[in-house]
Amino acid sequence: MKTIIERLRPRIGPGLIVALVVTGIVLWHNWRWQHSPKPLIVEHQTVSETGPVGVPDPPFVLVRADALKLSATQCEQVRKLTEEYTHTQEPLLAAAGAATAEAVVKLDQLKASGKRAKLEATSSEAQGISDASRRLSDLRVGTWPQLAAVLTEGQAQKAKAAWAEAHTLVTGAANTGGG
Repeated sequence: MKTIIERLRPRIGPGLIVALVVTGIVLWHNWRWQHSPKPLIVEHQTVSETGPVGVPDPPFVLVRADALKLSATQCEQVRKLTEEYTHTQEPLLAAAGAATAEAVVKLDQLKASGKRAKLEATSSEAQGISDASRRLSDLRVGTWPQLAAVLTEGQAQKAKAAWAEAHTLVTGAANTGGG
């Protein structure tokens, strides 16, 4: 007959060893997750007063002159704004194209080398594209007050609504009512 002390004495067996190994793995995994590097956030941008998709540019409004019921005088003023806008936009578009081409070449070289792209490398390559895109957006937003001064309030609202419709990404979830 075994005494009480012999029955209560812990025994080291395969079950205890497995339990200790699993506990060690879980603790190590949680420690590693808590001490892993956090994602790099390049920049936060807020939605401006122009809205999430911004405001239309002069060429967009000029193409929709009939739908917006612009007068001949308004069309001429928008046409002049379009010429100025396009003249200013051309070098910015060229810079955006060059930044995109440069980023694609560098990322293709990285891919061809068989190395995995790190987040920092991808972010730095995309930064040039982001900067060029921001300058184009700033040009469009900066031109809007001049363009809005040519339009009536109703025409401006219709132009903004058409721009938003043309530049808003609609997902399947939105189309099905969220499901």
